[in-house]
Amino acid sequence: CHTHNHLILGRCEPETIRQELAMSRAIIERELGQPCRTFCYPNGGPGDFSQTSESIIKTMGFQCAVTAIGSYNLRPVNLFRMLRLAVLNNLSPSRFDLMVSGALAWRYRHLVYFDELTSTEPSGIPASV
Repeated sequence: CHTHNHLILGRCEPETIRQELAMSRAIIERELGQPCRTFCYPNGGPGDFSQTSESIIKTMGFQCAVTAIGSYNLRPVNLFRMLRLAVLNNLSPSRFDLMVSGALAWRYRHLVYFDELTSTEPSGIPASV
C-alpha cells in the first residue's frame, strides 16, 4: 500500500492519513484479490512520515512500513520505519551480489560498532567496493 494521492504523510492531519491509506488499500485489495499488509511511505525521506502516521499505520493493521532512506536495518529494527537500499541502473552485478549477500551489511554493522566504541559518527559504506 502507498497512498491514494501520494500525499506526504508527515504533513497531513490524522483523518487525511486514514482516508489516504483506506482508499489506497481498498483499491489494491480489490485489484489483487488479497490483503495488503505492507506500506511504503510516499517519497519516504526524513520528514515525509511522523509518529502520528506511524501510529495510524500500525492501528490500521499493517505489518510493516518502508522508507526510502538508504541504509541497512540493524537490530533492533523498527518495523514501521524500515530502511532500504536502492538498486539503480548503474549498479554493477558484483556490487548487487555484495548487497544481497549480506556482506556489506556485515561490514556496515562492524563500522557502526567500531565508530560507537571510538565515539565518532558512523563512517558508512564506501561508494566503491
